[in-house]
Amino acid sequence: MIQRIPGQPDETPQDHSTVNVPGTLSLLWFWRGAVLRVVGTMVLTGLAFYVTLVLIEIPVAPWIRSFGLWPTLTGGWHGVVQTADGRTSYVYLEIRGEVFSPGSRRARDSYIQGFARWCDDTGRIRNHDIWGNPDNWRGTKFHLSTRSEVDREAGVSLGDLQGEWNGDEIRATGVLVSHARTATAYATRTSRSPSAPPLVRYTLRRGSENEFLAACGTKG
Repeated sequence: MIQRIPGQPDETPQDHSTVNVPGTLSLLWFWRGAVLRVVGTMVLTGLAFYVTLVLIEIPVAPWIRSFGLWPTLTGGWHGVVQTADGRTSYVYLEIRGEVFSPGSRRARDSYIQGFARWCDDTGRIRNHDIWGNPDNWRGTKFHLSTRSEVDREAGVSLGDLQGEWNGDEIRATGVLVSHARTATAYATRTSRSPSAPPLVRYTLRRGSENEFLAACGTKG
């Protein structure tokens, strides 16, 4: 047993392995603040970049967005497609606009994109991709190309259309594209030149996809 002499300093060995808790917490708090500052700077930079693009986009393409200040071409549209002989079917268009994001567009020179849902004569819904461009600054005139999401060997699908938009109404003229199985050599030799695709007229108004589905459910 070690006896301590009065007046002599205590030389009991110290445990230097003990963690300095207050110092560690201060260091963690410092790094936490630094990380938050970096993240905050990145968020603010991204937000400023987005706001800048939007502010540039509004005068360049006012048909895309307006924050409720004026009507736009973009959004949901539903209505009827009418053939020359008076037959009608229902269609829904979801129109979106992209000016500064070419990588997200179907074609580099297409500023309109979206999709179409067509309730054909049989009541079956056919899905299509759509893309195109406005034909004037306000987008009151535009053209769209369409492509069925599923390759078909028979029947018809929506084709290209040329439209005019005014407020809450779109009127357009388009075609129906016929699909047929690969022609045989005999048919190729004996067939005449294909006739022009049948014309159809679109009459659309602003609305939701649910309204289109309800109208399609009433067919037949």
